[in-house]
Amino acid sequence: THLIKKLANERQISQQKFKYIDILNGRAILGIILVIMYSNQKITTTLFSLIQCTSIAGIKRLFIYAETQCWQPWQIFVFVYIILVIIPQCSVFLLGPGLLSSSLISKWQFLTAIFLPLPFNIYWCKIIRHREIKPSEHDKVTKEHSMSTKMILDELYGPFNVSKTPSYICWMGFIEFSRLLLVLCNIFLGEIIIRHLVMCVTCLLSFSAHVAVKPYNSGYINMVASICLFSQIIVSMSSSVIATGLSSISTTPLVVTLYICRMFIVFIPLFISLLCAIPHCVK
Repeated sequence: THLIKKLANERQISQQKFKYIDILNGRAILGIILVIMYSNQKITTTLFSLIQCTSIAGIKRLFIYAETQCWQPWQIFVFVYIILVIIPQCSVFLLGPGLLSSSLISKWQFLTAIFLPLPFNIYWCKIIRHREIKPSEHDKVTKEHSMSTKMILDELYGPFNVSKTPSYICWMGFIEFSRLLLVLCNIFLGEIIIRHLVMCVTCLLSFSAHVAVKPYNSGYINMVASICLFSQIIVSMSSSVIATGLSSISTTPLVVTLYICRMFIVFIPLFISLLCAIPHCVK
Protein backbone atom coordinates (compact mmCIF):
# COMPACT_ATOMS: atom_id res chain seq x y z
CA THR A 1 0.00 0.00 0.00
CA HIS A 2 2.84 2.37 0.88
CA LEU A 3 4.53 1.64 -2.47
CA ILE A 4 1.29 2.31 -4.37
CA LYS A 5 0.82 5.65 -2.59
CA LYS A 6 4.42 6.59 -3.31
CA LEU A 7 4.03 5.79 -6.99
CA ALA A 8 0.75 7.72 -7.12
CA ASN A 9 2.41 10.76 -5.49
CA GLU A 10 5.34 10.62 -7.90
CA ARG A 11 2.93 10.37 -10.81
CA GLN A 12 0.94 13.33 -9.50
CA ILE A 13 4.12 15.38 -9.07
CA SER A 14 5.29 14.54 -12.60
CA GLN A 15 1.88 15.51 -13.97
CA GLN A 16 2.02 18.82 -12.13
CA LYS A 17 5.53 19.48 -13.49
CA PHE A 18 4.38 18.65 -17.00
CA LYS A 19 1.36 20.94 -16.59
CA TYR A 20 3.59 23.74 -15.28
CA ILE A 21 6.05 23.37 -18.18
CA ASP A 22 3.15 23.26 -20.63
CA ILE A 23 1.75 26.52 -19.21
CA LEU A 24 5.18 28.18 -19.44
CA ASN A 25 5.50 27.06 -23.06
CA GLY A 26 2.04 28.40 -23.81
CA ARG A 27 2.81 31.78 -22.25
CA ALA A 28 6.10 32.03 -24.15
CA ILE A 29 4.49 31.13 -27.49
CA LEU A 30 1.54 33.41 -26.83
CA GLY A 31 3.90 36.28 -25.95
CA ILE A 32 5.78 35.85 -29.23
CA ILE A 33 2.50 35.71 -31.19
CA LEU A 34 1.15 38.86 -29.54
CA VAL A 35 4.38 40.78 -30.10
CA ILE A 36 4.32 39.87 -33.79
CA MET A 37 0.61 40.68 -34.14
CA TYR A 38 0.81 44.10 -32.50
CA SER A 39 4.07 45.12 -34.16
CA ASN A 40 3.24 43.65 -37.57
CA GLN A 41 1.75 46.84 -38.99
CA LYS A 42 4.74 48.97 -37.99
CA ILE A 43 7.23 46.41 -39.28
CA THR A 44 5.32 46.10 -42.56
CA THR A 45 5.19 49.88 -43.03
CA THR A 46 8.92 50.20 -42.33
CA LEU A 47 9.90 47.39 -44.72
CA PHE A 48 7.71 48.69 -47.54
CA SER A 49 9.14 52.19 -47.10
CA LEU A 50 12.63 50.72 -47.58
CA ILE A 51 11.76 49.62 -51.13
CA GLN A 52 9.67 52.65 -52.06
CA CYS A 53 11.49 54.45 -54.88
CA THR A 54 10.94 57.65 -56.80
CA SER A 55 12.45 58.94 -60.02
CA ILE A 56 14.78 61.95 -59.64
CA ALA A 57 16.49 63.19 -62.80
CA GLY A 58 15.82 59.87 -64.47
CA ILE A 59 17.40 57.87 -61.64
CA LYS A 60 15.42 55.70 -59.24
CA ARG A 61 16.19 56.74 -55.69
CA LEU A 62 14.94 55.74 -52.27
CA PHE A 63 11.93 57.87 -51.33
CA ILE A 64 12.86 58.33 -47.67
CA TYR A 65 16.57 58.98 -48.41
CA ALA A 66 17.12 60.37 -51.90
CA GLU A 67 20.92 60.03 -51.77
CA THR A 68 20.57 56.25 -52.01
CA GLN A 69 19.93 54.69 -55.40
CA CYS A 70 17.29 52.00 -55.53
CA TRP A 71 17.74 48.25 -55.62
CA GLN A 72 20.86 47.93 -53.59
CA PRO A 73 21.62 44.34 -52.46
CA TRP A 74 20.02 44.95 -49.07
CA GLN A 75 16.86 46.21 -50.79
CA ILE A 76 16.64 43.02 -52.83
CA PHE A 77 16.88 41.07 -49.57
CA VAL A 78 14.09 43.20 -48.05
CA PHE A 79 11.93 42.65 -51.14
CA VAL A 80 12.43 38.87 -51.01
CA TYR A 81 11.66 38.90 -47.27
CA ILE A 82 8.40 40.79 -47.92
CA ILE A 83 7.33 38.33 -50.62
CA LEU A 84 8.23 35.21 -48.65
CA VAL A 85 7.30 36.27 -45.11
CA ILE A 86 5.37 39.50 -44.64
CA ILE A 87 2.61 38.99 -47.22
CA PRO A 88 1.98 35.24 -46.56
CA GLN A 89 2.07 35.86 -42.81
CA CYS A 90 -1.52 37.13 -42.91
CA SER A 91 -2.66 33.69 -44.06
CA VAL A 92 -1.11 32.16 -40.94
CA PHE A 93 -3.54 34.09 -38.74
CA LEU A 94 -6.36 33.37 -41.21
CA LEU A 95 -5.98 29.58 -41.49
CA GLY A 96 -3.73 28.56 -38.60
CA PRO A 97 -6.11 28.97 -35.63
CA GLY A 98 -8.80 26.81 -37.25
CA LEU A 99 -6.32 24.03 -37.98
CA LEU A 100 -4.88 24.33 -34.47
CA SER A 101 -8.33 24.10 -32.86
CA SER A 102 -9.08 20.99 -34.95
CA SER A 103 -5.79 19.37 -33.82
CA LEU A 104 -4.57 19.16 -37.41
CA ILE A 105 -1.41 21.10 -36.51
CA SER A 106 0.53 21.65 -33.29
CA LYS A 107 1.24 24.90 -31.49
CA TRP A 108 4.91 24.61 -32.44
CA GLN A 109 4.00 24.28 -36.11
CA PHE A 110 1.80 27.35 -35.80
CA LEU A 111 4.65 29.32 -34.21
CA THR A 112 7.13 28.18 -36.87
CA ALA A 113 4.66 29.12 -39.60
CA ILE A 114 4.67 32.73 -38.39
CA PHE A 115 8.36 32.98 -39.27
CA LEU A 116 8.23 30.71 -42.37
CA PRO A 117 4.68 31.21 -43.61
CA LEU A 118 4.86 30.38 -47.33
CA PRO A 119 5.62 26.61 -47.20
CA PHE A 120 3.20 26.11 -44.32
CA ASN A 121 0.44 27.98 -46.16
CA ILE A 122 0.82 25.62 -49.10
CA TYR A 123 0.77 22.61 -46.77
CA TRP A 124 -2.26 23.92 -44.87
CA CYS A 125 -4.21 24.55 -48.06
CA LYS A 126 -3.68 20.90 -48.96
CA ILE A 127 -4.94 19.86 -45.52
CA ILE A 128 -8.07 22.01 -45.86
CA ARG A 129 -8.67 20.75 -49.38
CA HIS A 130 -8.46 17.07 -48.43
CA ARG A 131 -10.27 17.34 -45.13
CA GLU A 132 -13.39 19.37 -44.51
CA ILE A 133 -13.43 20.87 -41.01
CA LYS A 134 -16.90 20.70 -39.54
CA PRO A 135 -18.23 23.74 -37.64
CA SER A 136 -18.89 21.64 -34.55
CA GLU A 137 -15.29 20.41 -34.34
CA HIS A 138 -13.98 23.58 -32.73
CA ASP A 139 -15.94 23.26 -29.47
CA LYS A 140 -15.49 19.49 -29.37
CA VAL A 141 -11.73 19.41 -29.87
CA THR A 142 -10.86 22.51 -27.82
CA LYS A 143 -11.81 20.66 -24.62
CA GLU A 144 -9.19 18.02 -25.39
CA HIS A 145 -6.35 20.49 -25.93
CA SER A 146 -3.50 21.11 -23.52
CA MET A 147 -3.49 24.25 -21.38
CA SER A 148 -0.93 25.96 -23.62
CA THR A 149 -2.96 25.37 -26.77
CA LYS A 150 -6.13 26.58 -25.04
CA MET A 151 -4.34 29.78 -24.04
CA ILE A 152 -3.34 30.46 -27.65
CA LEU A 153 -6.81 29.66 -29.02
CA ASP A 154 -8.53 31.78 -26.37
CA GLU A 155 -6.41 34.76 -27.37
CA LEU A 156 -6.89 34.31 -31.12
CA TYR A 157 -10.58 33.39 -30.98
CA GLY A 158 -11.39 35.28 -27.76
CA PRO A 159 -13.49 38.21 -29.03
CA PHE A 160 -14.80 36.45 -32.13
CA ASN A 161 -17.90 34.37 -32.71
CA VAL A 162 -16.67 31.12 -34.24
CA SER A 163 -20.09 30.15 -35.60
CA LYS A 164 -20.22 33.28 -37.79
CA THR A 165 -17.24 32.36 -39.95
CA PRO A 166 -16.14 29.16 -41.75
CA SER A 167 -14.56 26.81 -39.23
CA TYR A 168 -11.09 26.98 -40.82
CA ILE A 169 -11.01 30.80 -40.96
CA CYS A 170 -10.12 33.14 -38.10
CA TRP A 171 -11.30 36.74 -38.36
CA MET A 172 -7.95 37.94 -37.02
CA GLY A 173 -6.40 36.99 -40.36
CA PHE A 174 -8.98 39.06 -42.20
CA ILE A 175 -8.05 42.07 -40.05
CA GLU A 176 -4.37 41.51 -40.84
CA PHE A 177 -5.14 41.39 -44.58
CA SER A 178 -7.08 44.66 -44.34
CA ARG A 179 -4.17 46.35 -42.58
CA LEU A 180 -1.76 45.06 -45.21
CA LEU A 181 -3.87 46.48 -48.04
CA LEU A 182 -4.09 49.88 -46.34
CA VAL A 183 -0.31 49.94 -45.82
CA LEU A 184 0.26 49.07 -49.49
CA CYS A 185 -2.07 51.87 -50.59
CA ASN A 186 -0.43 54.39 -48.29
CA ILE A 187 3.12 53.54 -49.36
CA PHE A 188 2.94 52.89 -53.09
CA LEU A 189 0.12 55.10 -54.37
CA GLY A 190 1.73 58.50 -54.79
CA GLU A 191 -1.25 60.35 -56.26
CA ILE A 192 -3.20 61.42 -53.22
CA ILE A 193 -6.66 61.30 -54.81
CA ILE A 194 -6.10 57.80 -56.21
CA ARG A 195 -4.58 56.69 -52.91
CA HIS A 196 -7.55 57.78 -50.84
CA LEU A 197 -9.98 56.44 -53.42
CA VAL A 198 -8.41 52.97 -53.28
CA MET A 199 -8.22 53.16 -49.49
CA CYS A 200 -11.89 54.14 -49.43
CA VAL A 201 -12.80 51.09 -51.52
CA THR A 202 -10.72 48.86 -49.20
CA CYS A 203 -12.41 50.30 -46.11
CA LEU A 204 -15.81 49.91 -47.77
CA LEU A 205 -15.14 46.23 -48.47
CA SER A 206 -13.97 45.71 -44.86
CA PHE A 207 -17.04 47.49 -43.56
CA SER A 208 -19.37 45.43 -45.79
CA ALA A 209 -17.74 42.16 -44.71
CA HIS A 210 -17.96 43.17 -41.06
CA VAL A 211 -21.64 44.13 -41.29
CA ALA A 212 -22.47 40.90 -43.14
CA VAL A 213 -20.57 38.58 -40.78
CA LYS A 214 -20.76 40.42 -37.42
CA PRO A 215 -17.71 38.49 -36.23
CA TYR A 216 -17.58 39.52 -32.56
CA ASN A 217 -19.35 37.83 -29.69
CA SER A 218 -20.79 41.05 -28.30
CA GLY A 219 -23.32 43.22 -30.09
CA TYR A 220 -21.72 46.32 -28.57
CA ILE A 221 -18.31 45.40 -29.96
CA ASN A 222 -19.83 44.77 -33.39
CA MET A 223 -21.51 48.17 -33.26
CA VAL A 224 -18.33 49.97 -32.13
CA ALA A 225 -16.27 48.20 -34.82
CA SER A 226 -18.87 49.14 -37.43
CA ILE A 227 -18.68 52.81 -36.41
CA CYS A 228 -14.87 52.74 -36.51
CA LEU A 229 -14.83 51.13 -39.97
CA PHE A 230 -17.42 53.59 -41.22
CA SER A 231 -15.33 56.46 -39.85
CA GLN A 232 -12.39 55.14 -41.88
CA ILE A 233 -14.52 55.40 -45.01
CA ILE A 234 -15.45 58.99 -44.14
CA VAL A 235 -11.83 59.91 -43.41
CA SER A 236 -10.51 58.36 -46.64
CA MET A 237 -13.19 60.11 -48.71
CA SER A 238 -12.78 63.50 -47.04
CA SER A 239 -8.98 63.50 -46.82
CA SER A 240 -8.56 63.69 -50.59
CA VAL A 241 -10.95 66.64 -50.75
CA ILE A 242 -9.24 68.42 -47.87
CA ALA A 243 -5.75 67.73 -49.26
CA THR A 244 -6.81 69.09 -52.66
CA GLY A 245 -8.13 72.19 -50.94
CA LEU A 246 -4.92 72.65 -48.95
CA SER A 247 -2.84 72.50 -52.12
CA SER A 248 -4.86 75.21 -53.83
CA ILE A 249 -5.59 77.58 -50.91
CA SER A 250 -3.06 79.98 -49.47
CA THR A 251 -5.36 82.03 -47.22
CA THR A 252 -4.64 81.28 -43.58
CA PRO A 253 -8.26 81.29 -42.25
CA LEU A 254 -9.39 78.84 -44.92
CA VAL A 255 -6.43 76.55 -44.20
CA VAL A 256 -7.28 76.60 -40.49
CA THR A 257 -10.92 75.85 -41.33
CA LEU A 258 -9.94 72.83 -43.40
CA TYR A 259 -7.75 71.50 -40.60
CA ILE A 260 -10.63 71.92 -38.13
CA CYS A 261 -12.89 70.01 -40.52
CA ARG A 262 -10.34 67.20 -40.67
CA MET A 263 -10.11 67.00 -36.88
CA PHE A 264 -13.92 66.97 -36.68
CA ILE A 265 -14.19 64.16 -39.23
CA VAL A 266 -11.53 62.05 -37.50
CA PHE A 267 -12.45 62.46 -33.82
CA ILE A 268 -16.25 62.63 -33.83
CA PRO A 269 -16.80 59.01 -35.03
CA LEU A 270 -14.21 57.79 -32.52
CA PHE A 271 -15.99 59.73 -29.77
CA ILE A 272 -19.28 58.10 -30.76
CA SER A 273 -17.59 54.69 -30.64
CA LEU A 274 -16.38 55.44 -27.13
CA LEU A 275 -19.89 56.39 -26.02
CA CYS A 276 -21.25 53.17 -27.47
CA ALA A 277 -18.58 51.14 -25.67
CA ILE A 278 -19.25 52.67 -22.22
CA PRO A 279 -22.44 50.65 -21.47
CA HIS A 280 -20.62 47.42 -22.36
CA CYS A 281 -17.69 48.34 -20.10
CA VAL A 282 -20.03 49.17 -17.21
CA LYS A 283 -21.65 45.73 -17.46
